Amino acid sequence: MNLITQIVVKTNKKLEEVDVYNDIQRQCRLLKMSRRAIVVEIHKEIYGFSGKLKWPDGSDYKKPICIYTEFDLENRWYTDFLKINSDGKPASRSCKYNRIRLLDILLQIKASKS
Repeated sequence: MNLITQIVVKTNKKLEEVDVYNDIQRQCRLLKMSRRAIVVEIHKEIYGFSGKLKWPDGSDYKKPICIYTEFDLENRWYTDFLKINSDGKPASRSCKYNRIRLLDILLQIKASKS
């Protein structure tokens, strides 16, 4: 097990990069989690993470007070986020950076456990 003690949280500018965005979306599709289950998983993993979350400049990333308020109640956004074209690329691009950031943090935490 490769437990990490610190995660560097991606900035909006980093999340806008095509390769970064596409990779987050691809990894989320591989999780095969429902739109409701993914929010529960984010909550469980982020609040269960004992390491530090830092911005690239070294300042602390403050976890949202409530993960559930970051997503719409039904989280239909996530279903749209996962859609791909016939070429395997995202069907659309979201600018919901806080949501994408939370997904990326989840993916980094999960990667540290494998």
